[in-house]
Amino acid sequence: MINSNENKYTVSEELISKTEFYDIKTQITKALPAIEKYDAIIVKRDNKYIGVVDSRTLYKYIQNSFKIDKKESLEKLIIRAPKITDATTIDDSVYYFYKARIKALPYVKNGKIKGILKRSTMLKILLSLNKFSGLKVENAMTSPAITINKNSNVLQAIKLMREKKINRLVVVNEHENIEGILTSYDLTKNFLKPEERLPEFKTRVFNLSNFRITDFIENNPRTININANLDEAVRALVENNISSLLVMDKNRQVGVLTELDVIISMLSKNTVFRNKIFIIGLDEETYQYEDEIREELNNFINKIEKLNDETVEFISIHLKKIKTKSYEIYVRLGLKKHGIITMNTSGYLFERTFDELLKTLWKEIIKKRDFSKKQFRALSNQHEEI
Repeated sequence: MINSNENKYTVSEELISKTEFYDIKTQITKALPAIEKYDAIIVKRDNKYIGVVDSRTLYKYIQNSFKIDKKESLEKLIIRAPKITDATTIDDSVYYFYKARIKALPYVKNGKIKGILKRSTMLKILLSLNKFSGLKVENAMTSPAITINKNSNVLQAIKLMREKKINRLVVVNEHENIEGILTSYDLTKNFLKPEERLPEFKTRVFNLSNFRITDFIENNPRTININANLDEAVRALVENNISSLLVMDKNRQVGVLTELDVIISMLSKNTVFRNKIFIIGLDEETYQYEDEIREELNNFINKIEKLNDETVEFISIHLKKIKTKSYEIYVRLGLKKHGIITMNTSGYLFERTFDELLKTLWKEIIKKRDFSKKQFRALSNQHEEI
């Protein structure tokens, strides 16, 4: 059930899923079954809400070493996700999912946490409200999808995921035909329970380069056409309980559509962006640069829109300090004509890293424009020959 108050829809308690509650000092290994069962658990300290631990965060943590220290507590994995209530609007809930980058948000009623609102449930709500009307897969997908050869080993796959800051790879053969999808979940789930490992996993030291990724991939991944309506894609995600779809243009894979891509497409549609610009992660040092960042991004948008028939739908910047004066910057650029472009970089000093990111992003935009022109000319030549 969805509540409606003055044309502002909110989430009712009937749509909330159950979960379990754990103290912050609980060992990760003890909470592991609950995280796998519920997707996310609530963490408290002295019976007060601290944050959420979800399966996505867990898998990323395990992927660093492929083992769990029995002494490590949930404190290592906590995401301080915002709470929602029966008064929180649907649009605000969508924003919170993007900001927290998490699979579920805690739901509070009468001052008490009743459970969690799952991201998959959020997508079902948006479908029921016809929120994806007029949106296409092409304008929401992440492109290009990162590929890896099927003969690669697990160590190579992990390094590529870390390098590109992604959770899934498209597995292809020597002819670039799709063999399947490899996700961080596919890799880590085999290492979650040491007592259930294969004999070769039980050794004190094992080499990840000895394991081929074909032992872990998801064969026959679900696909969606690039020209499909976004609601069709979201329906495929929720009905099949999956988090991503391969996007195809005829027989060629051109990108991937994830739940997070869908969430971002909603943000761009519902005007939660200030002048098409969305920035999160500013700290006490970078906050002073917010106006300068927005001015540079506005100039960058104007530069893009001077290209023929191109329109910027949104640009989001996610900042993360990784050392005293070193930053990691993640950007998603939504273009009406060329879809979504994602990119990340890290470096010393914020200003230098930010400038380098915009230069690299511009090169990628020009690359996409030139490729589109080349395709158009090829099609025109074919028509002339006919």
